[in-house]
Amino acid sequence: FHAQLVHQDRRHPLPQNRQAYMALTSTRAGTALLALVLAEVVPLGQPHNWVHNPRSRSGNKASTLIPGPAKPTDRDPHVQVGPGQTFEIEWTTGHPNSIFYFVVVSGADEDYINYHTEELLDDYVNSAPERAYKYNESIWAKYHLSCSYLYGEANCGDSKSCKNCGQGSEEWNEANYDVYKGLLATNSSLYANRSKVFESDEDGEHGVTAIEYTADTLSDDVRVAYYNSDYPWIEAVHRFTVEMKWAQEFDTARFDIPARAGSGEYLVHMVWRGYRDVIDVDVLPSEANDRYGRAASGVKWIKTDHCQYQRGTYESEGRKSWRVPGRTCFPLWPGNGYNASACLQACVDRGTSKCEAANVVPLNNPSGVVDFLANNVNIPTDIDVGNSGSPNTDCDPSYMAAKYPDLVNRNDTLMCYGLIPDEDSSNDEVDDPWTIIDNDPMDPIFYSTCYRQGTAWEFVSNPACPACEAANASSVPWRYGDRCISCAETRRIRALQNKEVPWWGVIDDCEAC
Repeated sequence: FHAQLVHQDRRHPLPQNRQAYMALTSTRAGTALLALVLAEVVPLGQPHNWVHNPRSRSGNKASTLIPGPAKPTDRDPHVQVGPGQTFEIEWTTGHPNSIFYFVVVSGADEDYINYHTEELLDDYVNSAPERAYKYNESIWAKYHLSCSYLYGEANCGDSKSCKNCGQGSEEWNEANYDVYKGLLATNSSLYANRSKVFESDEDGEHGVTAIEYTADTLSDDVRVAYYNSDYPWIEAVHRFTVEMKWAQEFDTARFDIPARAGSGEYLVHMVWRGYRDVIDVDVLPSEANDRYGRAASGVKWIKTDHCQYQRGTYESEGRKSWRVPGRTCFPLWPGNGYNASACLQACVDRGTSKCEAANVVPLNNPSGVVDFLANNVNIPTDIDVGNSGSPNTDCDPSYMAAKYPDLVNRNDTLMCYGLIPDEDSSNDEVDDPWTIIDNDPMDPIFYSTCYRQGTAWEFVSNPACPACEAANASSVPWRYGDRCISCAETRRIRALQNKEVPWWGVIDDCEAC
């Protein structure tokens, strides 16, 4: 293994105090150790916190992917603003006295979010010089959004339900606790008109009520923006304390993007204990008319690399979705550019009642897969219809051997097939029905790709952003555990379109890209 443990970049050399962290995460054993540490930090069975609004890469769920959900192949900004234009972020408040960090970084520096620990971010905050911008004006203060206040005792007390608001039980937020100053008037300079896009069933039947915090309570929060030579990729850090446990209510605050690099792609990296998320923000050349966008018509395929819907997390056996002979499994190989378009179109043609997602998995697992998983190929091959006793899918091995004799014997063939995720296989707030293993080439899931249908999104009447469109669509690392892909492969995979699936040709002789 010849790669450096620490990724050195001529723009932002890594400070010495980060090298131990990178050494820890450079091996599978280290990654497993880090996972155990995070498990201790966030015990099972405890409430979780996440970004509630605006849209985010996690889909507004509690994501344990470190350093965060990957950037999608197709550009999908969650916010668009002009220079100095503000926007709002909402986050859930399930753990009192815990800390949220929101870190502003240029999109070109996304690789560096891997270094974001509480220790590093606190150091950035505590090292702020007098010249730093400290967001002390009242308009930058956080305030609370309660979805249970308007229910009151008549609807929440005496074993009644607040309809999944507040604590999701008989408790409701009376707004009379020591941390609160009182209800926030809508004509206050602090109050921000909440976007219609943010409204959802989670607001309860009566909508949300804004509640102002006391000045003493707000002293727990620190927000600074300045250049730090130890952490030159960081543009700002916003540190907020969760004041009270209202697991299904939210805090909110205004944000801006310093945009030291001018117009282009930026991101806000959320760090809360062992959870991470990313909000992608376009800084336009001039002010945006539509900051958060809106749902659009059409099907949007969301692609996730190193991902599988594993057996038990999707429905297939006996489902009508499989009763399309010759249109179930689609081979992808170098000859067709690993293009999944036909497979995904077949899924769309069936309709969402029969197909909502797709797996792309190795037909034969690569030689580097560990022995006990070598024959673990996640392709449904034994689905019968009625009493016929014969498979109703062209994923059957004998069918594939006859139809694709050359491909069956290759070690770089992938198979794409549509499926219906089993909604009961995961916790909707925290878990996803798919599994991601993005740092272990000894696991078959590393070589796989998931697709799922999502809501198409558009921004209306905003100025064009040439610098945003010119940015790389996805960030692909070169190192995976103690193996890697070549620099040429890294560049090739970064350039793939959304319906083009990567083949991960890992090697042992590594070069830092």
